[in-house]
Formats: sequence, C-alpha cells, structure tokens
Amino acid sequence: MSGAYTRFGFGGACGKLPGVDGEGTGTSVSTARSAAEIRGRITACFSLAELRRFAEELGVPDIPWERGIQGAAYELVRRFEQRRELGPLVERLRAARPLVEWPDTPTVPSAASSEPAHTDIPRPAPLPNLSPMVAPSPPLEVATLAPPAISPTPRTPNVTGPQPANARPPGAAGPAQLPAGSPRAGAPRGPRRIDSRLALAALGLVAASLIVAFLIGRASSAPGDDAARGSAASASAAQKGAPPPAARPDGVASRAAAAIDHRIESLARACEIPPGSAEDVMRRAFERCGPSPASAGHRTAPAQRSDPPAAQAPGALPASPGAGPRAAAATGPAPAGGNAGCVGACERRHQACRATQCGKEPTQSTQYQRYQGCLSDCLEQASKCRLGCL
Repeated sequence: MSGAYTRFGFGGACGKLPGVDGEGTGTSVSTARSAAEIRGRITACFSLAELRRFAEELGVPDIPWERGIQGAAYELVRRFEQRRELGPLVERLRAARPLVEWPDTPTVPSAASSEPAHTDIPRPAPLPNLSPMVAPSPPLEVATLAPPAISPTPRTPNVTGPQPANARPPGAAGPAQLPAGSPRAGAPRGPRRIDSRLALAALGLVAASLIVAFLIGRASSAPGDDAARGSAASASAAQKGAPPPAARPDGVASRAAAAIDHRIESLARACEIPPGSAEDVMRRAFERCGPSPASAGHRTAPAQRSDPPAAQAPGALPASPGAGPRAAAATGPAPAGGNAGCVGACERRHQACRATQCGKEPTQSTQYQRYQGCLSDCLEQASKCRLGCL
C-alpha cells in the first residue's frame, strides 16, 4: 500500500528528496539552487497529466509538453523564476503536495517593486573644478661624475722587459683564455687502451664456455657409439695394416674387385662376423653359417677312410654299449632327408641358447654390444652343430 502513494508524495522517495544542484537560471546562486531543487521534486512527484492540470490552475497553459515531464518542469520553474515568483510557486506546490519537503526560497523582491528603489537613492554631489597639476619636466642635461683616476702602486711597477718571439701585440685579438679547471686547459689526453684485466677475464670466460660445451657433448654421446667407432677404427686398421693405397684406376678389374668386396661385406654382416680379409671372412662364414640344409640333403655320405677315428672331444658324451650298430648304420648312405632330425635339434639348441643366455633385445646402448656377442656365440655353436650333421 505504501508503494501506491509514492508518486503522489505520501512517503517513499517522493516524500524526502535530497537537494539537487542544477544550472542557474537567475542571478543569485541560492535562487538557482532552489529552482533546481523545485524542478527535481516536481519531476519526481507529478505525472505529465497532473503537471498540465497544475499549470492550467496557475495560469501558465502555454508550456511545450512534447519534451516530457523534465522539460515541462524546467519551463514552468523558469517562467516563475523570471518573474521572481518562486515563493508563490512553492506555496502552491506545498498546498498540492503537503507531504513533500519543498525548499524554502529566499524572499526576492519583484522587478516592479525594485525599479522605484533606484530613484530614491540620492546622487552624489558634483566634484569641485580643480585645475590640473602640471608635472615638472626633467632637466635636459644631467651632470655625470667621472670615475676617479687610479694611481699606479709601487707593487706593480711598469717595467718593460724582453718579450718572446711568438708574443702577440697588445691590440691583436687572440683566442679566449680558458679557465684553469676547464678540460681543454689541461694536458692532451693519450689514446684510450683496453685494460689487460678485462681482456684476461674475457679470454677466461671463452675458455670456460668451450670446456663446458665439450663436457656436455661428451656426456650426451652414448658410450656404445664410442665403442663402435673404436672397434670400426681398429678393424679398418687391422684390415689395411698400411696407409691407404692410391685410388684404383677405372676398369673392368677394378669394378670386379669392388663387387667382390661388396659381397664379402654383405656376407660378413649376414653371418655377424667382424670385417677382415676376404679369406678370413669366407673361412669364418663357412664355420659359422655353413651350407644350407637343402643342399646338404642331396649329398652322399663320404667314403670311409682307412685312418683311425679321431680322438673323442673332451666335452662329448661317452658312447653307450648299445650304440655300436646304430653308429655302423649311420656310416651307410643316408636316406633323403635323414639329417633333418639333427638339423632340427641344432636349431632348437640355437633357439634355446638365444632365449636362456642372451634374453630379449636390450633397450640401452651400453648392453647392446654384449647382446651381439652372445648372439654370435649361439650362432657359432649352431653352425658347428650343423656341420656335425653332414
């Protein structure tokens, strides 16, 4: 219920409004402030229709209403302010909205009552006719006093002595003498030099940075790479054994030799043999890899020799008593595919050796060389086993 009477001044924001500072339309500052406060309260407490009815009651109907409530309130207050009748306007507003705190306007006399007040003021009496005073003129010539003559003192006798050859005459103009404390008056400076301590410090910093970079490079390089480079260098030195020969002349023989060298290197990589001479690589490849099982199946058994059998190997198992006929049967011609069981056993041993002794392929470069050596040993044992099956 209290919100319904807010617009018409029954409490709420319209009942107590703060003072409004607006632009002044009169000559007095207090009157301008009162007019601004009146406009603010009219805008807050009247609607446009109510303000129109109120203006018609006041006898001011010709107000532009198209500018809204603010423009109409401004125009209404301005007209009463021009006629210096803000007091009667406030009284009418207080009667229309008694619950609103309207400002107390100072009593300002109207324009009609203030005009005859100027006529009642007596004019000042005219000033007596006084003759103007003549200013004295300054004298044309002013006597000036000459400075007293200074007699020479006995301390500075006027003695003329021999002058240097490069002395200037008294009337000649010379360069301006600089004070003793100026930079140009001193002795000429020599060329600036770099301090030796700064140069030594710079060289020390450069050397320290080079040492740090070298140590970082050594730490980041893998040890396996250094070992591989060292083994490759030693193998190449062992293979060559002498300074590198001159380049081969281009021809059929050179091409054939290059092709043979390429095949030897491929064979060494396939059988995991370190590089060396061609004869050494072929011999070790035959011992390690051996002939293929397909070609070994078509071979005939070798003829029995009359020489006694070789001594038994230290690691070989002793022959059982019933192994005589089986060994004698093995000396006969082997049937097609008779060595398949022996070769299969060798292959199984090879796989078991790789699984138990070597294990999985390592992920660190430091363990890879040992892993390759283990694979080489297992392959060598498998090759010997296959050769024993022939």
